Amino acid sequence: MLAISGALFVAASIACAYSGSLAALTAARAAQGFGSVAGIITARATIRDAYPPAQVSRYISLLSATMAVAPAMSPVLGAVLLAFVDWRLTFLAAALLAATTIILALVVMPARKQATSGADIRNGLRDLLASQTYRSCLAISAATSGAFMIMMAGSPFVLMDIYGLSELAYAISIAMVLLSFALVAAAFGGLMARLGTRRTMAIGVVPMLAGATGMVLVSVLTPNVVMLLLMLILTVGAMGFIVPTSTAAMLEPLPALAGTAASLALLIATLFGAFAVTAYGLLAAGSPAGFAISIAVLCVAAAFGWSRLPRHAPAQRAATP
Repeated sequence: MLAISGALFVAASIACAYSGSLAALTAARAAQGFGSVAGIITARATIRDAYPPAQVSRYISLLSATMAVAPAMSPVLGAVLLAFVDWRLTFLAAALLAATTIILALVVMPARKQATSGADIRNGLRDLLASQTYRSCLAISAATSGAFMIMMAGSPFVLMDIYGLSELAYAISIAMVLLSFALVAAAFGGLMARLGTRRTMAIGVVPMLAGATGMVLVSVLTPNVVMLLLMLILTVGAMGFIVPTSTAAMLEPLPALAGTAASLALLIATLFGAFAVTAYGLLAAGSPAGFAISIAVLCVAAAFGWSRLPRHAPAQRAATP
């Protein structure tokens, strides 16, 4: 899967670089999306296959941290490239980076078990959706994904057009927000093995809701961009406890179908995120209050998903000697 999706991404990136029209560029970018998403799924499933249960949450957290750092760094790297080369070469740079990464990953990737049959996958989907833990984690994943997408879609208008931040100040501000998530996820990724799913997420639920509430109050009561950013950092940083833990937990009910579990979760989270951004654009875009309230509503939805987790879910088991 990694080789196939990686080859698609590299080929699509090259097609982007040499596209002669907007329609061709759009089609190539869509193919890029198909290639890139399979890599995310493969990474999560491989972690579940390669490590004992007690270590899965730690490495899922490191993966989540890396995925948060990437969008914080990519605008800066892209700006540096565009200072020296034509925009088409940025796609060739993406193709080169992807090809190098995929080759290195294939070299070190552990051997996979036998492929799962279609009947096993269909039965596994029914069993996954019957799991209260999986359904709760799906709700958490969808809500936090929607919050992230609204943050990335709405923050340029709110922070630059309304609060007057420069492009550089905006880039630094968003980088700080995303790094707060990455640092928390990387630092506390092993807690799930000791505390269990529900208790680990509980550490982040209260500060997430406090930060979201603070964002709403600041946006309504005072035009203070520093306070708004601090509340946003608190909200997103607290998600560093919640998002990696829910991702690791949703791979637990049926370990043999970790790829299926990750695929379904990513599909639902992406579709819900697209719906959330569309609803935000139609109903709440145009004001700091609408931006803050939209994120706060999704934080409450994530907290509700956490409340539906089984109360006596055990911590991840240590590996059997």
